[in-house]
Amino acid sequence: ITMKALPTNDLIFDLGMHNASDTKFYLDKGFRVVALEANPALVDAAKRSLAREYASGQLIIVPCALWNAGGEEISFFLNADKDDWSSAFKGWAEKGGHASTEIRVPTVTLADLFDRYGVPYYIKCDIEGVDEVFAQQVLHDTRRPDFVSVEACSLEVLAHLVCAGYDRVQIVNQAFNGYVV
Repeated sequence: ITMKALPTNDLIFDLGMHNASDTKFYLDKGFRVVALEANPALVDAAKRSLAREYASGQLIIVPCALWNAGGEEISFFLNADKDDWSSAFKGWAEKGGHASTEIRVPTVTLADLFDRYGVPYYIKCDIEGVDEVFAQQVLHDTRRPDFVSVEACSLEVLAHLVCAGYDRVQIVNQAFNGYVV
C-alpha cells in the first residue's frame, strides 16, 4: 500500500524566486519557504536581503533549475536586461530581441524537492518556459500540494494540472498584487 503524503500546512515552495518579492510575502505571513532559483546573482541577493530568515531556516534557497532529471547540469540563459526572462531555454530568455549569457547550473526535480523538504501546502511556479515540465511532474507524482499557481503559458500546463486532479482555476494579473520588497 502506497500512502499519499499529506501537504505540510506551513510550507510553501516558490519555484522561480527571482527577486524574492513573493518569497518575502510568504515569509511575512509566517510560512516556511523553499525557494528555487537558478540565477546565482539572485540567490546571493536573496541570501543578503532575507539573511535573518535564511539563517533561521525559515527560508531554504535551492540554487538549481527545475528540470526533467535531477543531479545534472544544464545550460541556463541569463537575460541581463530582463532578468525575470532568464530561462533554461535560450529562445525564452532572448524573446523580444534580447541577448543572453549562457551559464551552467545544477538541476533538481519536483520529486527531489518533495523528498528533501516535504509536500508543501502551496507551490508558486514561475520558471520561464519550464512551467510545462513542472506540470508534468505534478501529474506523475502521487503527492499533491493543496494549491498550485503557474504561469499559464500553454493549455498543456492547465491540462496536466486538471489531469492531476486540480479542478479550479483563478486567473490573476500579478501586476496588480501591489506588494513591494
